[in-house]
Amino acid sequence: MLDLNKAKALEIRVAGFGGQGIIRCGYIIGRAATLYGSKSAAQSQAYGPESRGGACSTGVIIKDGFVDYPLVRHPKVMIIMSQEAYNTFHLQLAKGGIIIADKDLVEPAEGDQPVILVPATRMAEHLGRKVVANIILLGVFSAVTGFIDEQAIRKSISDSVPPGTVDVNIKAFDLGLEYVRECGIEWEEAGGTIKQDRKKDKEKKKPGTAGKAVSKTAAVRPKRKRVVPQKTGDKKKKQAETGDKKTEKGSYE
Repeated sequence: MLDLNKAKALEIRVAGFGGQGIIRCGYIIGRAATLYGSKSAAQSQAYGPESRGGACSTGVIIKDGFVDYPLVRHPKVMIIMSQEAYNTFHLQLAKGGIIIADKDLVEPAEGDQPVILVPATRMAEHLGRKVVANIILLGVFSAVTGFIDEQAIRKSISDSVPPGTVDVNIKAFDLGLEYVRECGIEWEEAGGTIKQDRKKDKEKKKPGTAGKAVSKTAAVRPKRKRVVPQKTGDKKKKQAETGDKKTEKGSYE
């Protein structure tokens, strides 16, 4: 979590593709920090000509004082919702920063960058609205950084989403908060590391496997089926043809 006594500013990058609510996510963050908080904020955005499916990103700078330069250069926090966005922006992450990514859409490169992978798309599908995956990641952002008050973000969500979708968006935000707390995820900004205690992580391995692959023999005990005679000799072949059940060793189908 950010040290609120030391952190005077926070640069955030949200990126994905059109139709995921990328710009809206940045707008909600900025609105929460200014209208419902005591900070200043500036937002910039970039997107392709496509209304949906094209590359899309937004940058938000939040400060205690006046924001004198509006463009994000070295974000401390990234919310990433596509592989293309990850490939484009992940090297811009500031030292000690963190990446929050949709596990269903992003496969991080090997390295020492701290990444929190959240199955946001699947979680949103369980709520019945796939488009709220961005709000789930916003909940993760809120719980991990603690930079903006949770109630301020809730108010911002309520004022920023289409009428009739407030309840499901608030549920999505709370689901993101709950995911972080149940998994015991903590971000240590000073060391740029993540601690995670997967107590109730739905994505974890089955108990008793200790992170190892489950062998087929240990995981599944097939029901015994009829024995098929081995076709390795005339005697056994004859037994099979005559229906003689006194066969020797057989194999499972």
